[in-house]
Amino acid sequence: MESPQVRAERKWSKKWIVSIVVGLFVLAAIGGVIAAQVTSQPKLQFNTIAKPEKNEVNTLKGQVVPSDVQVVYADSKEDGVQEIAVEEGQEVAAGDLLFTYENTEIDRLLSENAVKQEMAQLRISQAEKAVSEIRSEIAIIENNTLIESDSTMGAFVLKRELDDNENNKELAQLELEKAKTEQQVLESEKKELEVTSKIDGIVTHIEDPANASSEKPLITILSKEPYQVQGVLTERQRSELEEGFPVKVTSKSAPGQLWSGSFATIDEYPQLDQLLSIVGEQKKKEKQVSTFNFRIALDSADKLYLGYPTDIRVEIPSEMEITIPKQSVREKEEKKFVYVVSQGKLKNREVVLEEVDEKTYRVIEGLKHGETYLVNPKASPEVKSGLKVKVK
Repeated sequence: MESPQVRAERKWSKKWIVSIVVGLFVLAAIGGVIAAQVTSQPKLQFNTIAKPEKNEVNTLKGQVVPSDVQVVYADSKEDGVQEIAVEEGQEVAAGDLLFTYENTEIDRLLSENAVKQEMAQLRISQAEKAVSEIRSEIAIIENNTLIESDSTMGAFVLKRELDDNENNKELAQLELEKAKTEQQVLESEKKELEVTSKIDGIVTHIEDPANASSEKPLITILSKEPYQVQGVLTERQRSELEEGFPVKVTSKSAPGQLWSGSFATIDEYPQLDQLLSIVGEQKKKEKQVSTFNFRIALDSADKLYLGYPTDIRVEIPSEMEITIPKQSVREKEEKKFVYVVSQGKLKNREVVLEEVDEKTYRVIEGLKHGETYLVNPKASPEVKSGLKVKVK
């Protein structure tokens, strides 16, 4: 038989075991509640806006060219260049005189015309003087109260002389007007011998007129407008790209530089030799492939020089479009905001949006490719600008 002391110790041990088991159950229950609370809270979700990948459509090659150029050749049908009115390096505006062709016959006729006008003007002056003097004499005679027959006869003769001089004056005036009309015609013909600039630009080269020919230009002018980039498109690129599409331009000749612009022109038709082949004017080549010229207008051409080879990245609107879910957007005072991640913290960013459908916005301004934003800002009451976050 067990002693009373042994039985007491056994009861005490059982109580301890029961207490420990109960305590473990309580701790497990508490832990389950805490875990349930933790797991019930939604996790913050983030999304990084993917950058469009390079492909054969949006990646092009090109070369820097002037936006416009005027090349002037001397006309072999003319007598020769009389005078060049510009110098190399000089700025010119559209309409400025570049040079004049010689024409000795027009120059001779203009000289003769000038003499005719001088003679006509001299006869007019002489006639006006004579008319003035005769009228004075007639006035003296008519004002003389003692009119004699001789005086009357003298006044009659003077009046005839007055008529003759007035007629001479009118004839001289007609001759002068005729000479002036002839002068206008001659000057118009001489004006046609003038060659002017068609663009605003810089005169980059002037050839000696004696050496100029149909193959060697007399004067070359480059436009003052920012340089452009020129290249060719494949058939597929031509079908995908449109005038106005924005581009980014780089050049290995100018590392670290980036230029922005857009397509200014894209040809509707293939290059000439390919077009002639297509319409049957030239013998078709095997595996004929059409290419189309394009030009890109740059916002600025600073540190970019003629002839530089370039790499062009086309920002195709459909590829560049950024859309976000409406749940990512917060509104305050009629403005819309999105939380972006910057240096490990949330930052409030105002955005301009356009509705796509009941769940989606299109971003017009405010977000860029490569940036990360918070998808579900309402997931936690702790979300605010400056909150530290970890994006996996």
